[in-house]
Amino acid sequence: METESRYIKFEDLPSQHKNIKEICLLLFSSNWEENFESLNDTRSFIKFNWDEFQHYWKYLRPRILNLTTSIRSVLAKNALLFISELLIITRPQLKIPDILQLLISKSAVEKSFLKDEVLNAIKNACDNYPCIENCDVFISQSFSKSAVVSKIALKYLEQMVCKLGYEEKFNVLLRLADGKRQDHILIGKKIITELETAWEDYNSEIDKVLNTGTDCPEIKVDEKVKNWVSLLVNSKKQEKVPIKDLIKKQKENKCDVN
Repeated sequence: METESRYIKFEDLPSQHKNIKEICLLLFSSNWEENFESLNDTRSFIKFNWDEFQHYWKYLRPRILNLTTSIRSVLAKNALLFISELLIITRPQLKIPDILQLLISKSAVEKSFLKDEVLNAIKNACDNYPCIENCDVFISQSFSKSAVVSKIALKYLEQMVCKLGYEEKFNVLLRLADGKRQDHILIGKKIITELETAWEDYNSEIDKVLNTGTDCPEIKVDEKVKNWVSLLVNSKKQEKVPIKDLIKKQKENKCDVN
């Protein structure tokens, strides 16, 4: 029973499926095989009739998310297939931070049998649900003590950021202030580099952050954020100085000391 042949490919999902009452009964059954078949019906349902299914999603959501953690890996995989297909297109008003949180936390511990489906679902989320709210999930997970979780969160954060507008990218930059890994700095530098050349509000927004309490007393910015932005801006300036000029400057400083 637990074979790859049990899974229905997305393109092969039938347009016909059980009615929602039967789906609910089987999905909440104590029989895992009934759960499995019900998941196939829910996959068909969202593929061909999302407008109707979304009315029941709030009720079914906790159960389906719970099934992704089933000790029966075949059941967990089918639930993950549902999640991946749920995220395969942008569905208006669908909120996914809790789903994203679950997926990222699972990405570090799952065996390869399930991990591919977890990463497919995360990729679909990046492609179709880019927003600050979802970036916040990646950012919070990027601070994880697990190096694997942090690495995956940062990888997909970078992908999602690429799809944001300039102001949203700047907000992500500020939210990375708690970053302690080199990867946080690298992402911050990439965002700074793009905004510096493409965003007309870049200089004014940077000034607001760096001059908080002086030129812009009406704006309150956490000191940690201020130091973070200052670090990135200064590192960018240093990158622009030719090496020969840095060497010359060092020699001049030595002469002044002597």
